[in-house]
Amino acid sequence: MKNQSTILELESHIDTHAIQLLEPHLRALSQSEQSEIIIDMTKVNFIDSSGIGAIVFLYKALKARGREIRLMNVSGQPKEMINMLGINKVIGLFNTTDS
Repeated sequence: MKNQSTILELESHIDTHAIQLLEPHLRALSQSEQSEIIIDMTKVNFIDSSGIGAIVFLYKALKARGREIRLMNVSGQPKEMINMLGINKVIGLFNTTDS
């Protein structure tokens, strides 16, 4: 299988309401045949526990199928939360300015 990626762009606040709207899309991505899912968090300025839970759900579902997930352009409060919870140790973070 060739290395294929899907990019999911998230915006603004990733909270319970946003996750409820995204849930069908996240479930579909969890069953994706893409080798990697990239979550673009460039425009995300807030994430709560339900947003973190959704990312962890997607990570576990993809990992069980031999797929990968990475988070792109994480900054501010979302980056602080992800680092504080240690999620950055299991899910790769990168910036588009990285080589």
